[in-house]
Amino acid sequence: MCQVSSAVAALKRGFGDYLLLAAILMLGAWVRLSALDLGWFLEDQVRDGMAALGILNGRDFPLVGPVVQARLNLFGPLYFYLLAIPYGVSTNPVVGIAFLNMLNLCSIYLTYRLGNSMFGPPVGLIASALYAVFPMAVLSGKGLWNPGFIPFFSTLFLWTLWRLLVGRRPWTLALVLVLLGVLLQIHLSGAIFVLLLPIAFLLYRPPLRVQPLLAGLLGVAFLFAPYVLFEIQQGFPDARKLLTWAADPPDVSFWAILGRGFWRPFLLPERLALALPEGGSPVIFQVVQRVELSLVVVGLLALVIRVITAEDRRPYLLLALWYAFPLVIVPLSRVGALWYYFDILYPAPFLAVGLLTQIPLNRCPTGYFIGWDRRWSWLALSGVIGGLMVVQVYFLSSFQQAVSRLGVFPIPPEVILQYPNPQWSMATSWLNMPLRFKMALRMRLLREFGADHPFLERTAHGSMYTLFREDKGFLMSHRSRSKLSKPADATLHYLLLRDDFRDSVEPGRAMVVEPYRIVAYHPMIQYESWRWSASPEARWWETGFDDATWSQVTLPARSVADPSIHGGILYTQWPSSSVAFRGWIDVPTLGQSVSLVLNIREPYSSAHTVEALHLNGQAIKLVHTVWSDPFYSRNFEVQAEITPVLRLGANLIAFEITGTSGSFDLDVYERRLAPQLPGRE
Repeated sequence: MCQVSSAVAALKRGFGDYLLLAAILMLGAWVRLSALDLGWFLEDQVRDGMAALGILNGRDFPLVGPVVQARLNLFGPLYFYLLAIPYGVSTNPVVGIAFLNMLNLCSIYLTYRLGNSMFGPPVGLIASALYAVFPMAVLSGKGLWNPGFIPFFSTLFLWTLWRLLVGRRPWTLALVLVLLGVLLQIHLSGAIFVLLLPIAFLLYRPPLRVQPLLAGLLGVAFLFAPYVLFEIQQGFPDARKLLTWAADPPDVSFWAILGRGFWRPFLLPERLALALPEGGSPVIFQVVQRVELSLVVVGLLALVIRVITAEDRRPYLLLALWYAFPLVIVPLSRVGALWYYFDILYPAPFLAVGLLTQIPLNRCPTGYFIGWDRRWSWLALSGVIGGLMVVQVYFLSSFQQAVSRLGVFPIPPEVILQYPNPQWSMATSWLNMPLRFKMALRMRLLREFGADHPFLERTAHGSMYTLFREDKGFLMSHRSRSKLSKPADATLHYLLLRDDFRDSVEPGRAMVVEPYRIVAYHPMIQYESWRWSASPEARWWETGFDDATWSQVTLPARSVADPSIHGGILYTQWPSSSVAFRGWIDVPTLGQSVSLVLNIREPYSSAHTVEALHLNGQAIKLVHTVWSDPFYSRNFEVQAEITPVLRLGANLIAFEITGTSGSFDLDVYERRLAPQLPGRE
């Protein structure tokens, strides 16, 4: 009878665990699979998408993978072939993002299985629950990039390794080795498992048979054969670059990177929220993140104690080494270390918390004091974990709503672990236009105006267009095109605005794509009238000055972004760091308020300013400067009110751009304000 009762109790516990796991997976699916198109799609994603489409079209079969910051091809090409799976279904990047997040949803389940097998059901449930809604783990999956695949393959590798160590199944070794090769091709942070694997073998001494070993090594050789072939063909360029890179001194101390890599993933979400134009996160969320960080710290202390005192210390030692290796190896990087270099740790911090919270459950006997038993311990523990999860889910939902409402996804400089550092001069956050709005604007521009990518590169204006074109025309060129309602009007130009500029419109020509607007208009600025000089003569800003010897330029002065060319969008090169410009604006009627806007895109190593702005020979005061920096460049607009100085017919605009280099793009456009409505203030 006792045996039957015990079996029934065990069955109930198992059923309860699976109910909790199902709830955790549903919550993880909700935060990961909602708002898939609110992430970023930048130059790296264009490169990856072009490689995947090249594979599918049979045009190109890459031998190497993405280039890392040190300009090394240290990955094999597997990542590109992995991306070909979702791109084979649809050229819409959202399908690829869904594919990535489905894999990471599986990593939540693998976290439960890993924690359950290594340390018991409470640890598996707690670790999977905390990992399911951890904000940075969720937000890192909003972009289609190789770091996003790290959590799935790392948890799959560790679960498979654990099955080899305790299940003693010899052929599992082949899968372990292949998964290790996959991790190395996804991201170099997977190299920590190259160190962990032999230590695990020494601790557990699993059966190592020749046939599984050879099969695994052959699998790894197959994965890296394209890369080896590339290196042989090119004369081993990466080996030389690697030696040069290793000799460079690090620009930030080892301990600074270690500390920031440990705590910044917990505090970065509130920095993301603060970087929004209406930024800020609830105080309760800030408290919760610090509470969770404190739990991880105490959990790691408990882990160290278990390594010392446990009867079987091997699983605790493996977890400790998994956590320690990235903290020791990543800070040795000679280039900028980013927050996702430590994504290889997921879900180790939450397993440590699980170990900590398991202690009171095991140490609290039934009837420890009146009215308190293990059931109450479970309720208290569930309340703490549930409270953390509720607040984090609320933050993620609020953040996604704010991004959807404001139309920008911010990236604070703290994502670079070297920041703050005098060598990194970027003090403001970077703004990215989420994929959702790029696709919506693309559809409207094609359907309503017949404006394709090459046409827009000549006729589109505004700092928001600089954010829009970061995909280098990939979405317009490789998404299945909507039928054009009419051919493009060669006389129209287009201004892309955030909808906060509600008074800036030419009546009857605005189209709302919330929270953006497309303003189609006939420009007054004569874009082919512009001339420039790096050594202007005296009184060059006056209307009577003869600029016949100056060089001609058609604005906007920018390189046409080509998605087939990897790398950043090139800047226009000028022969000097100081260049004077002259051009004309033709005013058909007076009475409408007009502002002149100069839009400059430059490298972060440059610092350009607008000097000596004149209209018809009169000095014009610059009203204000607005910064909208994308991740790879500076992007700012300088605005001036020119209505009082305008006259009918031709008006001369003259200004000078000065800076630290001759690399910058330049655009000039007018912003016409709608007449003030009666009774409106």
